[in-house]
Amino acid sequence: MKVENMKYLLFVLLLVVVLITAGCTSGNQNVVAAPTATPSPTITTIPTIIQTPIQTIISTTVTPDVTIIKNVTVKPTVIPDTTIIDDIVFLTFADRFVSIKYPNTWTVEATSEHDLELTRLTNNKLVNQVTIYNPGKTVAYNITTWDIGVNAWRISDQNDWVYDQVRWQFPEYDPKSITGIDRKCLIDNIHTCLKQTVTIPNKAKLFKYWTVTLRYGYAFELSSSDATTYDAYKNLGEYMTNTVKISDTRTT
Repeated sequence: MKVENMKYLLFVLLLVVVLITAGCTSGNQNVVAAPTATPSPTITTIPTIIQTPIQTIISTTVTPDVTIIKNVTVKPTVIPDTTIIDDIVFLTFADRFVSIKYPNTWTVEATSEHDLELTRLTNNKLVNQVTIYNPGKTVAYNITTWDIGVNAWRISDQNDWVYDQVRWQFPEYDPKSITGIDRKCLIDNIHTCLKQTVTIPNKAKLFKYWTVTLRYGYAFELSSSDATTYDAYKNLGEYMTNTVKISDTRTT
């Protein structure tokens, strides 16, 4: 029984193997496995953006320590010209002949040892001339000193020499019609003195003091080409004249 059973079992096993083999062969020939579908890639459209690169330039220049000098023009303080004596600061001009006080806003121009001859009246030589004028140069105070030689001189009692002076200065006018003469005057307490005035309507005005010492003759004159301006400065001119000091020996 065992042997038959064994045979039978072998037979069954062989039959099974055959069937399995036949099925495998038949399956491989008739069944084609469908290929696995590869999913289509999703195309995402990205808009093209053209970006212009921005270049930022940062200046890193370092300025060294530099001292900058700027020329600044400072306008001088304008000191108003005034004729009010109490409001004026006076300076003193002095040379070897005379001294005089004048407003500090005025300008002094001096010409010394000029050596020019006064050929009109005498052959005396001009020794010194000083001009002091106000800021606008509308008024001038003139001091003239000339050598009169030796011995004491006197102011002439005759008026003709005064008229001759005026005629020489203003030749187009009759000197007697525009000239005033005053002999009651003093210059630095010198009694040998004469004061002349000249008035030309709508033109010029002046006063002039004349005096002499042992060696020199002097003229002190305030003048203006405008009569109205002269009138405004007349008192100041008289004040300046009263401050005159003369260095030379007095006449007797």
